[in-house]
Amino acid sequence: VRQDAAADILISRGLPGTLAFGMVLAGSIADIVVGAAVVVRPLARSALIAMIAITLLYLAAATALAPDLWLDPLGAIVKAVPMLCLVLAALAILEER
Repeated sequence: VRQDAAADILISRGLPGTLAFGMVLAGSIADIVVGAAVVVRPLARSALIAMIAITLLYLAAATALAPDLWLDPLGAIVKAVPMLCLVLAALAILEER
């Protein structure tokens, strides 16, 4: 259901349906994979770096395709910024844990 809403945003910005659903699915899978990898100690650093890269890519794509979404204070784009800060903090203290 949420995937349909995310894909609909991309479709309304002119992307073909297949591409929009593919992007949403790929992003969802990437989030799940790095989320699971971060709890495996040897993979944690790489997973956190991947989270940063994925988030920056997501923010760049969202800004290019749907900049108006920045105006939603509880929207996914705005919520990604504090999450990015938390990932940076986790990366900074990773070796201490």
